[in-house]
Amino acid sequence: MRALASVLLVVLLALPVLAQPGFPPVSFTSVRSPVPRGGEGMVAIKTSPSTLCSIAVIYASGQSRAAGLYPKNADTQGLVTWTWKVGTRTTPGVWSIVIECGKDKITRVRTSFEVR
Repeated sequence: MRALASVLLVVLLALPVLAQPGFPPVSFTSVRSPVPRGGEGMVAIKTSPSTLCSIAVIYASGQSRAAGLYPKNADTQGLVTWTWKVGTRTTPGVWSIVIECGKDKITRVRTSFEVR
């Protein structure tokens, strides 16, 4: 079952989000999963160059306040990467990652990762 879940995650990461006109395109290029408690989470996206993007990692206890989870501008290639430390007492399970990119017209994408 875990192998199927990993394959599905890879397939979903390969699918671009079709943005409406004026909204920035956003696609996941990498998500580290699973991550051990105490390990380092990582997610990378591709969007339009210089687009401002924010991230929220949502656990059972609520939104993470880990260092590294702050808004970033995409580089000249449109790439943004976030890394953060997963707490040693984080509840194991599958948790959400929500990315928002844009200023006036915002594209929101969601994926998940597993904490073991």
